Amino acid sequence: MTANIAIYYKEPTFLMLGVLVTCHLSSSWRDLNTKAKLFDMGLIMSSATYIILYYFIIYLHKGKVDYASMFPASSVTDLISSYLDSDPFLIVFLIPILVWRAFKIIIQKQNFDPIYDSMTLAAITYILVYIKLDLHGVYYLQPAYLFTLIPTVFFLSKAGSLSTSVLKVSYIFTCFFIAYTRAYNRPSLPLSFDAFDKHKYVAMNYDSTLDFLTKDIANQPLNKRANIFLGLNRNSGYEAYLSFGKFLEYKGLTSQRFDLKSDTLNDKTYNFQITNSSSPYTVFKSTSSSIIQKGDYIVILPASYFGQTTENHIRVNSDHTWKGAYQNCTDLNHLDSKYHLIFRTKNQFTIPLSLSEKNPSTSILCRDEPNFYVFKYQ
Repeated sequence: MTANIAIYYKEPTFLMLGVLVTCHLSSSWRDLNTKAKLFDMGLIMSSATYIILYYFIIYLHKGKVDYASMFPASSVTDLISSYLDSDPFLIVFLIPILVWRAFKIIIQKQNFDPIYDSMTLAAITYILVYIKLDLHGVYYLQPAYLFTLIPTVFFLSKAGSLSTSVLKVSYIFTCFFIAYTRAYNRPSLPLSFDAFDKHKYVAMNYDSTLDFLTKDIANQPLNKRANIFLGLNRNSGYEAYLSFGKFLEYKGLTSQRFDLKSDTLNDKTYNFQITNSSSPYTVFKSTSSSIIQKGDYIVILPASYFGQTTENHIRVNSDHTWKGAYQNCTDLNHLDSKYHLIFRTKNQFTIPLSLSEKNPSTSILCRDEPNFYVFKYQ
């Protein structure tokens, strides 16, 4: 069951799981009992089912928006450089293990390990998919860690004297990475660790924010419709508005109790330009912006989790508009006094890996954090 859930965690996971079980089944067919064979074949069918579902549910209904055309193509070198920033440990451990195992199997005719070699091939397949698709995200490769670290520990523990050689190769890669980060002024800590540390809070914080708004709006007079601004424009922030409205409805609020609005003009990050005149929410009806009024809610999301927008770093101005970008969190200590902070989420046990903020502990709001903030205009 957990394997089937994992398939839908991230798109290429179906391929990683499919490679794992296919290699395991084909390399150990004679040694497996009937139940084990059926188990592997079932997982292969699950991976194939994902392809079918994706084609009929997603691909055939993809619409006119082409995300790939919105961004310039990256070279393989640029992608590898980006992943050296976000996931250097995968490079440090996976490549030496792959080279070593290829040498042992091809040259020295060692038997293919049905479990650990299969995991290693599955991990590299998962990574190569993103390189082929020209995609990078600080959290994209996280599923590959499990399929990389377990074989690494196993092979090093069984290698005997050869483990020293592998460690030397890994050490060379580590030195190269450190030199690389210093030469090109890159972060010295894996960005994916930071993303993992923060992402574990996003869903809980999102749910807490929705619960607060649901209760607060429910306590308002029935004839008063609450206006909610997310601090994003309706173009690049389209998905954030759509999801926010759906979840509030799921929590029990109807469209008669709240409205979604945007006080910023559309940007050109994504060329959605989607309007729906029959929508109950203002943000979807037209491309025009709205003005924040007394009693309106302003919800600030952790923007890094809702895609790139031109308002990634924003603060409120006294003329009911949002000021331009800020360089660090401390700028938000100077929020206009008319915007009253009525709710915010707080995290515990968060590792401060981000090096972009000099004094994050002194700020009341930072959109690089996984926190949600609710203001009310007085």
